[in-house]
Parts: sequence; structure tokens; C-alpha cells
Amino acid sequence: MVSRNTVIGGVVLIVIVASIAIVYLAFQTPGGDIPTGDTTPPVLTVNIPQNGSSLFGAVALSFSAVDESAIPRYEVYIDGEIVAVGQAYNWNTGQVSDGSHTIMFRARDDSQNWGQSTVTVTVNNTAIPEYEFDGIFKIMSYNIEESGINADWKEVVKEENPDILMLVETGYLEDNGYAGLRQVIGEFNTYFIDELPYSGLAALNVAFSTSGEAILSRYPILQFVQIPVVTLDSNQGYTVTHDFVHAVIDINGTAVNFIGAHLKAGGGSDNQVRREFENEGIINYMDTLGEVPIVYLGDLNSYSPEDNVTVDEDLGYGPLTMLVDPDDATYGQYSSAVHNFTDVFRSLNPDEIGYTYGHQYAPLLGRIDYIIVNSFFTDKLINSTAGGTAHANTGSDHYSIDFFVTWDGTGAVVLPGLYDSSSSKTDNNAGVRCYSMRGSLNFMDISQRTAEDRFGLLCEVFFTEIRRE
Repeated sequence: MVSRNTVIGGVVLIVIVASIAIVYLAFQTPGGDIPTGDTTPPVLTVNIPQNGSSLFGAVALSFSAVDESAIPRYEVYIDGEIVAVGQAYNWNTGQVSDGSHTIMFRARDDSQNWGQSTVTVTVNNTAIPEYEFDGIFKIMSYNIEESGINADWKEVVKEENPDILMLVETGYLEDNGYAGLRQVIGEFNTYFIDELPYSGLAALNVAFSTSGEAILSRYPILQFVQIPVVTLDSNQGYTVTHDFVHAVIDINGTAVNFIGAHLKAGGGSDNQVRREFENEGIINYMDTLGEVPIVYLGDLNSYSPEDNVTVDEDLGYGPLTMLVDPDDATYGQYSSAVHNFTDVFRSLNPDEIGYTYGHQYAPLLGRIDYIIVNSFFTDKLINSTAGGTAHANTGSDHYSIDFFVTWDGTGAVVLPGLYDSSSSKTDNNAGVRCYSMRGSLNFMDISQRTAEDRFGLLCEVFFTEIRRE
């Protein structure tokens, strides 16, 4: 047996070769005290949910932590299984059975001290909470520029007062356990004291202020999924520039699908091609949903063939042509095989310009933000506007776009509860769809995946469809 003594930074390391033991002996440095090390763990605060609360649908779990040193590791567990490495997690509670569930939040500091906090909640997806609905509601899409760099964007929302709001460029709002989004929702709910309160979720793990989408809704959000990869007509997976988001929202007892988008920005042929691939893939995704109500909205960074509002050709017309002109010789082959789409603003305002971008830089004036709906909505549209409020010019480099719609749910999926109580978790018409972050779009039974595999997936619950007679 051979031994060696080594001195590193005031610590004697006695290493015994061929032994499994390593002994660390500290000695007092001249004029100093014997170091004791940091043994205090981070202190955690659970933001959402409260202990003992009852949950349903899609829920944004979040927590924060403080410590004297840096905190490099955050974790979220549900019923003992890790579901996220971070301070937030979008939980589709339909993935679990109704009843009691335990959520544990953990954080580790630089000295390897772990702090944790645990809450117990009750999941109840057997019934959707009742709320008032007068048959008309307002939908709005708004690119808020670099996660809301101009505070006036919130004034625009207050002036517009939407019932469902898709925000684009929200990357920083999800940081630190949804801190920014929680602040925004709180401010809006305080301002709109006489309205139903908003709840909201956002794309997570977004590195840039100019990426990500978030949805705020006064109606129950039943599901929320983030889509980083879409499938092209060639069946190849395509990683998008900015993840799409898909929210299913209960509107007066029917399920309505909202797809939030931010296609690749910038001019030139390479960026045009990327936008076209991204839009081709999300059209395929919407086709997999079947004949359900769909609102596709956001910043598509391209022009419409139905417009004559710009002389610029640099952004191209491909994505919008796929959506609104299935007979086009070039782009019609990429159009939906299931849905007939309508550009809401242009349909309701055939003679208005409708600029949504360039008011802060005239050479780029154009309409690049859209709300697109399928045939469930075409006879229910009331009116649509772009910009026009007192703070529209200062809120963002984009104008918001919105429309009012009357809704009776004709032909849509009826939701007596969040899930058909007669269907088990193994029913062929209900279950979990999972989308791999490592490759092309995949559908699989989550119950057959290991915990490690499951952590690398984005999952959503889909419904047994019950159609209105």
C-alpha cells in the first residue's frame, strides 16, 4: 500500500492508494479561524399552488428560493417523480388520477445544501367550475417586444380588455418561477376588478427575451403544451425557431384550441424557408387535432396574399398562402387537409390596411401579425381591429390585433367535465400525447415510458370526444 501527502490551499489531503477512503484534514491558517463551511440550505417559497388547494386542468407550478450563495439547481417533483429541473412546471393535471397528490420543490446551493418545501393538493377533473358567459368574447394577440421592454404594453391590454390574450416574446416573464407573468396577471386582475380573473401559462426554458409565448384566459385552461418540434409533409421532424404553444380552453362548455406562434424573423431566402417549414409543420399538427375549433394566432413574420399593404417582398408570402389559398400553385400543396382557414382581420376589413408592424420604423410597414380561425368560427365573427388605442404606438414595436366572436359551440366538443368519467386511463379514445424534444413528433403511451424518458417529453392529455347532437 502506498500513501502520499499533498497540501492544496491550506488543506492536507491524505490519499491512501488502493483504498476507497479519502481523508480530508483541515488545519488552522495563520491568523485565521478554522473554517466551518456553509451548512444553511436555501429558503424556499412556493408561489403556486397553495398547500391544500384543489386543482384542475393546466396549472403553472412555481417556486422561488434565496440563499447567501448561488443556487445552481432547482427541481420539481410530483408524487416522488422528478418532472422539471427549474423553478416552474406546466402541469396538465389530467395526466394523474383525481385525488390527493404531493408536490415537492427543491433547491441546492453552491455548498451542496438542499432546501425543500412540500405541498399537498387535490386534483379534481370531474367538473369544470361554473362561470358567467354572455355568448360573446374577445380574443387578442400581441407581440410585446422583448418580454415587455416598454411598460406601456400593459396599458394597451387594459385599453383592449381581452378575454383571451396570446402574448408573443415572453421569454423573460417565465424566469424566476414565473415572476414576471405572475406580476402581470396580478396587475391585470386588480385593474379588471369586475371581470373574471385571468389565469395564465407560458412557454418555459426560453433563453431570450424575444422568444416564447404565453396565454392569459378568463376561462378555464384545460391543457397546455409546448411544441419545439413539428413534423413536415416528408415525415421528418423540424426544430422550430420559437416553440409553438397549444392551449385548450373551455368556452361555455366546449373545448377551443389556441395555437400561439412566432415564426422565424428576418428577411432573405433562408429565413423565408424556415418560416415556411415551421408553418407547414404546425398545419400538420393542427390536422392531427381533427375537426375541432382552432384559433391560430401570433407573429407570423410574413405577408398575406390577400393584402396590398406593402411594397416589401423580403419577408415572403408562403406561410399565409398555405393557410388562406389552398389552390395556390406553389404553396397550396402544404395547405391543411382538414381545415379551411380564414384570416379574421382581412375577412372583416377587406378595405383597411391593418398595419401591425413598422409604426416605429416606416420602411418596414406591413401586416405580419394575424389571427387565423377554422370553419367553426367563420359565421361567428363580429369585428376586428389592429392597434388604435391610446398607447398603441408606445406599447411595442408591434400593434395588437383582436376580434370579437359570438360563441354557442355549434359542432364543437362538449365538455360535461374535463374528462369523460366513463373512460378509463387506458381508453383508446383518451390518454396522453407526448412530443419528443429529441427528434420528430411522436405519439406514445406515457405509461410505458421510464421516468428518465418521460422527463424529456412534452405531454398533453387529449379528450374522448362527445359531440353535441
